[in-house]
Amino acid sequence: MDNKKISIGTAQFGLKYGVTNKKKKLDLSEIKDILKLAKKHKINNIDTAYEYGDAEKKLGLVGVREWNISSKFPFIPNKENVENWIQSKVKKSLSRLKVKKINTLFVHDSSQLESYKMSKKIFACMNKLKKDGFIEKIGCSIYNPKILNKISKDFKIDTIQAPANLIDTRIFQKQHQLTLKNQKIKLEIRSIFLQGLLIENPKNIPLKFKKFKSFFSNLENFNKKNEISPILSAISFLYNKKFDKLIIGVTSSEQLMNFILNAKIKFLKTPKFKIYNKEYLINPYLW
Repeated sequence: MDNKKISIGTAQFGLKYGVTNKKKKLDLSEIKDILKLAKKHKINNIDTAYEYGDAEKKLGLVGVREWNISSKFPFIPNKENVENWIQSKVKKSLSRLKVKKINTLFVHDSSQLESYKMSKKIFACMNKLKKDGFIEKIGCSIYNPKILNKISKDFKIDTIQAPANLIDTRIFQKQHQLTLKNQKIKLEIRSIFLQGLLIENPKNIPLKFKKFKSFFSNLENFNKKNEISPILSAISFLYNKKFDKLIIGVTSSEQLMNFILNAKIKFLKTPKFKIYNKEYLINPYLW
């Protein structure tokens, strides 16, 4: 995989993020080490958000002016003026990050795009921010790819960010791929490790996922049989897939180096795992 496609996810920089993450949020020295290693390996993309705790503030302290930065504005409360809300949050993000421009600004909560009236206000504001030079591209972070077909008919979107991993390949279904191609929308992939579940030792999987024990055992057996690391099997689902960026969250420079090394190995074709009630497993907001 080309390292230029990799983007450093920063939820762990400002929050204790991830269902398998046992570490606290990272301190400045750990963040510096991660970004220094990323730069060394020609990784120049950072993905953050207004609601990632103090992640944006830490990035600003470390210094990220030479990076391609994506951020997201939070859910807009009912009584708020849409334009004022988005503009205030974007300007706050720019101030925290100590940069003049965000490369891609994402709608963080795509549920607000279910309403055409709200969508119109949101995209009008984002287009104004783009015209005024505060952002370069307009993006939308989604959970269910079905909303992509709905909003792309009425509004110009540059980029979408969608979950995808070896058990959630919805965004790669033909209908969604055609929409992306026809509308010239770039695709960024997130949740490749499913908050760490797909690379965790089955013995350490939280009890809430007990009913999926057979899946995690089958995945472990597949890795052992093929003598590959859990990381390699987790990213191998990208074999022959088209995407523009892959967002990965790491909690140390060692983790990042491990990922970089595995991404250089030839991908293996992964099997289709049969999972009962998969909807629960692939949607973290249900956990």
